[in-house]
Amino acid sequence: MDHDGNWKGLHFQARRFFADLAVAALREEGVTRVSLLNDTPQAQSVRWRLRVMDLQGRLLGTQEQALVLAPGSATEVGHFSDARLLGAADPARTIAVVDMLQGDRELSRPVVGFVEARAQALQSGQLQASLEGEGDARDVVLQAQGLVRAAWIDFGANEVVLEDNLLDLLPGERRV
Repeated sequence: MDHDGNWKGLHFQARRFFADLAVAALREEGVTRVSLLNDTPQAQSVRWRLRVMDLQGRLLGTQEQALVLAPGSATEVGHFSDARLLGAADPARTIAVVDMLQGDRELSRPVVGFVEARAQALQSGQLQASLEGEGDARDVVLQAQGLVRAAWIDFGANEVVLEDNLLDLLPGERRV
């Protein structure tokens, strides 16, 4: 937290990676290893989905599976080589997205790049933001045209409490 008690970016990210149900998508030497984490004391029925897409949202491949996660477990669901995921696609213009879902509810969604973040071919001007509603309880609405990495919403000296921040938005995604 900062000196005024506001959450910093790491606080929002820590909430994600310390969640009771989460995806760990780790890259090492041209391989993405995907594990599903269940830190609850109960078995959990989930569905995971791997999508490979370009930075404008064109789907290049997908894989999906339902399974039951044992309590207090890490379940590895795959090792995926870059050659398998990318095919002929440009690594700087392609991402993998791994979702963990329960019904229609998204529990976890890491976005995996195939190159270092500074080498991704991200384009500026891909994010539009607006406020909806009246009075003190307004919604911040974000709309992404292309991939947006680590969007930070800042209201300067105004006292604003956000439900979430430091967001990756997929092409075409709308977040409130």
